Amino acid sequence: MSASPPEPEANVPAKRPRRGRLAAVRWALAGAVCAGGFWALALLVFFSWAELATAHHDIKGHTLGAALLLGTPSVITGLVMGVYVGLFRGGDERGTAAIALGMIGVLTGVIGGGLSAPAVVALGEWLHPVVASSLAWALAGVIAALIGYEWSRWTHPPAEPTDEDESEARAAPPRVEWILHQEPRKLRDWPLFRVLPVLVVTAFMLVGAAVLAPSDAALALAAVGVLGLAVALVMQVQEYRLRHLEARLRKLERRFRGAPEEDA
Repeated sequence: MSASPPEPEANVPAKRPRRGRLAAVRWALAGAVCAGGFWALALLVFFSWAELATAHHDIKGHTLGAALLLGTPSVITGLVMGVYVGLFRGGDERGTAAIALGMIGVLTGVIGGGLSAPAVVALGEWLHPVVASSLAWALAGVIAALIGYEWSRWTHPPAEPTDEDESEARAAPPRVEWILHQEPRKLRDWPLFRVLPVLVVTAFMLVGAAVLAPSDAALALAAVGVLGLAVALVMQVQEYRLRHLEARLRKLERRFRGAPEEDA
C-alpha cells in the first residue's frame, strides 16, 4: 500500500514536459514545411526556374519596394482569412476568435511576405531565390504553428495525471464532492491572446529593420523590436506563473479533499 502512491508522482513530472516539447517540435516542423513548401510551389507554378534565378539581381537595390509588394498582400490575405475563419468557425466566441486569428494572420504575413525580399538579397549569393524566400515563410510557419499549439493546449488542456486519480478512486469510497467544477476556458482569457498585439507590432519593427538595414533607421526599429520581444516575454512568463499557481492550488484542493477519507 505504501509503495504504489510514489510511483505516479515520480513518473508524471518526468514524462509530461518531454511530451509537450516533442509535440511543439512536431507542430513547428509541420508549420515550416507547409508554409515554406506552399510558397515555393506557388512561385514555381507562376514563374520559371530561370526567371526566378535572376530575382536576386532584380531585387537588390529595391528591397523596400519588393518587401512592400510582397508583404502588403500577405498581410491583407492573412487578416481577411483569419477574420473569416474566426467568424464562421469560432463558435460562441467567434468575435474573439476572429480577432485572435486575424492578428495571427497579420503576424504570419508580416514575417513571411516582409522578410522574403531581404532574405533573397542577403542569401542570394549562396541560395536560389526560391529557397531563400521559402526560408522566410518557413520561419513564419514555425511561429504560427507554435501559436496554434499554445491555442490547442489552452482550449483542450492536457488531462491531469490519471494514475493518482485511479489509485484514489480504488482506495476511497464514493463521496460527495464539494469543490466547484472548473468552467471551460475562454479564449479571451488565453494568456497569449494578450501578448499577440505586442508580437504583431514587434514583427513590424523587426521586419522593417531587416528591410532598411544597414541604415540608422534600421537600428532604431531593431531596438524597438527587441524591446517589444522583451515585453512580450515578460508578459508571457507572468501568465505562465499564474497558471502554474492555479494548478498547484487545484492539486492542494484535491489532496485536502481526500485527507479526511484517508485518516478515517
